[in-house]
Formats: sequence, structure tokens, C-alpha cells
Amino acid sequence: MGFSAGASVAVYVAAQDKRISGVIANACPSDFNFIAQADQPEKAITYFRKVGIIRDPHFPSSEKNWLESFHKVNALHSVAENRTRPLLLLHASQDNVVPIFHAQKLYDQAGEPNKIIVIEGSEHRLRRNQMAVDTIIGWLKAQVMKSQASVRKNPP
Repeated sequence: MGFSAGASVAVYVAAQDKRISGVIANACPSDFNFIAQADQPEKAITYFRKVGIIRDPHFPSSEKNWLESFHKVNALHSVAENRTRPLLLLHASQDNVVPIFHAQKLYDQAGEPNKIIVIEGSEHRLRRNQMAVDTIIGWLKAQVMKSQASVRKNPP
């Protein structure tokens, strides 16, 4: 599970590690093209500082390396590799950092099983939204129940 850029990392890691049985991506950018292809990365850094995403005044230590990492971590490419595992996409209807079209692109690419839930009236920081937290907990409980039922039906 991850939030925002961390959600993209979670989707990326799940595509690399088949031991991961499901992913929860909250306010997940489908890609970082707006950053990776920026002519002036300092503008992206300034914006991220303004909205509170980057708080460390010494980060990034290398703008070049930072930008290159956005080419590698691309949820839209990675989500297709997770098609056999459940994916929960949570997004806020009023997200001013990652527009909601990112969630729809990921959902369209993901295949089944997957689920998209839009938290109406909420903004980007879903970890502060009780409805989002309750949805995450409910989804996790449902996944555990499915797993237990599968083990009872098909013992090792």
C-alpha cells in the first residue's frame, strides 16, 4: 500500500515481486511524465515544496538522478504486470495534486480483479480521511477472508 508517489512505488514493487498478493494505491499518479519530461525540473521541485510533498531543503541531492527515477517508476506500465492480483485504487474527487484521470487510466489498464473507489469531497491526503481508512481496512479484511476461504477449500 502506498499514497501518492508511494502508491506508484507500491505498484512498481508489486510488479517486480510476485510474493505480493495485492496492492492498495491511494491517489496514485499513473505516470510522472509531467516531471520526467520537464525542461525545468526546478519548477517541479518548487511546486512540490509549495504543496508540502518535499519538505527536506536538501532534497533532491541530484536533480538529474531524481528525474531519471521517474522514468523507472511508472504505475501505468507496472499495473498491467499485476493483473492476476487484486488492486484497490482509492482517489479523492477534489485531488488538486494528482488529478482523478490518473486513477481512471490505472483502472482501465489494470484488468481484473480490481476496484476503484472515489472518495467524494476529499482531497489528496487520503490517509487523513476516515472514509478512505475505513475502506482500506474493509478491503484488507475481505482479502484475508478470501485467502482463508481458498486455503480451506484447497488445503496445501
